[in-house]
Amino acid sequence: MNDTRSRFSKGTESKELLIYLIFIIAGISLAGWILGKLDLASYSLRFIPISHSSAAVFIALGILFLVQNRSANSRTLQLLVILLALSIAIYNILIFIDFLFEFSWDVENIFINNPGIFNHVHMGRMSPISSVFLLIITVSILCLRKTGSIALKYLGGSLSLLAGLSSAVLLIGYLYNAPLLYGSAIIPVSLPSAICFFLFSFTLYRHYELKYWTFNLVKDNKVSLQLLKSFLPIVVFVVIFQGALDTVYSINHINPPLTAAFILVIVITLTVVVIIRVSGNLGHKIHQAEQELKNSEERLLQLNIDKDRFISILGHDLRSPFNAILGLSELLKEEVRHSSIDEIEGFASHIHKSAQTLYELVDDLLIWTKAQSGKIPFEPRNLNFKDICNEELEIQREIAASKNISIECTITGNIYVLADLDMLKTVLRNLVSNAIKFTNAGGTIRIKALEQAGLVSIYVSDNGIGIPPVTLSRLFDVSQNISTTGTAKETGTGLGLLLCREFVEKHGGRIWVESEIGKGSNFIFTLPKPGTMENIVFKE
Repeated sequence: MNDTRSRFSKGTESKELLIYLIFIIAGISLAGWILGKLDLASYSLRFIPISHSSAAVFIALGILFLVQNRSANSRTLQLLVILLALSIAIYNILIFIDFLFEFSWDVENIFINNPGIFNHVHMGRMSPISSVFLLIITVSILCLRKTGSIALKYLGGSLSLLAGLSSAVLLIGYLYNAPLLYGSAIIPVSLPSAICFFLFSFTLYRHYELKYWTFNLVKDNKVSLQLLKSFLPIVVFVVIFQGALDTVYSINHINPPLTAAFILVIVITLTVVVIIRVSGNLGHKIHQAEQELKNSEERLLQLNIDKDRFISILGHDLRSPFNAILGLSELLKEEVRHSSIDEIEGFASHIHKSAQTLYELVDDLLIWTKAQSGKIPFEPRNLNFKDICNEELEIQREIAASKNISIECTITGNIYVLADLDMLKTVLRNLVSNAIKFTNAGGTIRIKALEQAGLVSIYVSDNGIGIPPVTLSRLFDVSQNISTTGTAKETGTGLGLLLCREFVEKHGGRIWVESEIGKGSNFIFTLPKPGTMENIVFKE
């Protein structure tokens, strides 16, 4: 059942659907001429039937349209399209010239003879107006070529709009039982022709995607476009409904005031419904625009905060290790000939520590900048946390050993987490490095992990100097500039902790700290366990 609905929905959305309806109308009309049943060619004996030549040209135009859409990659089909279009165009030009100059040739009754006269005009003759409209539609179809320029598409769209509006006027004449041109010297456009013109024009509208100059007047104004799309159908409905009452049911002739009141009630009801709908849509769009503006303003604050933090780091925190390296290297250059090996080793050690600090700071800065611009790939997968922890601690133990600090990983079994490998390593490196900076010589740093419902809690604890309450509340706030000094005069910007927060929250987890002055700090963060991806809301 759903497949049937889906196929029906796709069928109604097809831009070629109305062309097949034109085939049916023109085919039935042509069959009526061949079989001598003109009611099939006119839909009503009150109206002049469509000429057999018009029906044949409509079928030819339908074929031209379908072949045109499928001829993009075939030169043979493109040539056939051009030849067919030229043939149709020449035929319609001959019809118009024949009418204009009253030549003696009769190009329409080669296969079917003219059966008689309808309302002072010969039946079986194409209206000169029809010949002009058919020529316009032929040009519009040719302008649909994918290799055509924008100017051609606007030309074709504008011509199809002209044909559509004109055919709508002709249809309104039939609808109100006052067909145009009836009783005049000009052959009238038949009702089937008017219907086929309108269907063809509407099909071309959809293919040109509103590429005509009249639409450009309103397409840039969202409110005007919304109102036009909402109220134009009401106007069309009223015109059709009024015509149906006049022509089909003849209610208006019996009681005109009652008819007017009936139409007014319907129009008011429809207008109220449309106004409610339009105002709701506009209100929703205004709310969306306001929300987007608010979000944009928040991002622009955020950008200012990031800029201030960036400038602060460049202006202060990067300058300190550079000054140390420059000063110590200058002193070493001046004193190297007069210094002992121990003194030279001391200079080299200080320079190395400053360079290491500078490297870590620049590395964090680059990672943070990439994170803000969304350029860091995020690929969570199942990881053995114990293996990752031991691998990362091998790098950190050398730094810790210089301060006589021991690092213990108390994880005994295998604990798996769902995480991005690089982000997890960055979080561990920053938390352990932070603990080393603020732990006195002889101290201990411990890492452990506990499995809980759907997540893993990871602890990085130290028995260092602790964090003051004032600093504790501002530790993960990007707007706060926190510059601290470690137990061995190491510098810190707090940027690494911001990265930790951002990467942990990216995994749908959270990070926090517990600390007391003189008793150390305990940083805790959570990560999801494998198999829980459907319950995780990863942060964009």
